[in-house]
Amino acid sequence: VGGLPVSERTIAEELLALGYATAMAGKWHLGQRRKLLPRAHGFQHFLGLPYSADMGSSAWEYVNDHNTRPLPLIHNERVVEQPTNLGKLTDRLIAFSSRFMSNATQRGIPWHLFFSFHQPHVPNAPGPRFCNRSARGRYGDALEEMDDAIGYLLGFVKTL
Repeated sequence: VGGLPVSERTIAEELLALGYATAMAGKWHLGQRRKLLPRAHGFQHFLGLPYSADMGSSAWEYVNDHNTRPLPLIHNERVVEQPTNLGKLTDRLIAFSSRFMSNATQRGIPWHLFFSFHQPHVPNAPGPRFCNRSARGRYGDALEEMDDAIGYLLGFVKTL
């Protein structure tokens, strides 16, 4: 299974070397083996999916097939949920990101957060607050959830 070569330098590695706290939240999709996950590429903290939501079955779209594994939610290198509840994922990623930014700021450490949404890639599985809100169906609901999350995170940064 391929992935981002360990020899490639990421912005997280460069910023970590300069004393930044680094974290990644969301879809990684640059390698799923331990040596290819975000923490092997300069991110001190990670919560997210190792690949796209359509590459494994989830609580939203269960595939009963011996070739398809349930989609894992990974914290650092440990699977914390499998299959991942996609309807709660954005809220979990926001909480993780907010804690990271708050903790680094309180310690007086500059920080770098890379937030990569699992949507609007199919299957679109917005949280309950966004289901059936858009005239554009599940895709529009997913976009509204993403827009809300970005607004929340930008507002949160302003409070730090």
